[in-house]
Amino acid sequence: MTKIFYVMTMVPLSASSIITLGGVSNIIKGDWVIKVFSVVIFGGFMGGWYVKSLLKEEGMHFSKMEIEKYKFLIKSFWGSSIALLVMALIIYL
Repeated sequence: MTKIFYVMTMVPLSASSIITLGGVSNIIKGDWVIKVFSVVIFGGFMGGWYVKSLLKEEGMHFSKMEIEKYKFLIKSFWGSSIALLVMALIIYL
């Protein structure tokens, strides 16, 4: 399951770079910024689930400090995705 979450995290984050380059170079027409927003938001939520599943499966091998760092990373992934979602809603609604 951890490998699936890893792929679901890295593919959207890589795709957002490709979409951004395509939009800036005028290859992708239309509103490409909202596409980047949505892909990064999805990648952020998947990243949070990836770290959470990694912590659940491999947590017994980590020290308490590493576990706290991973918990903070989960909150950072989800918090930044929620903040970006709010920004997209404010801009596009």
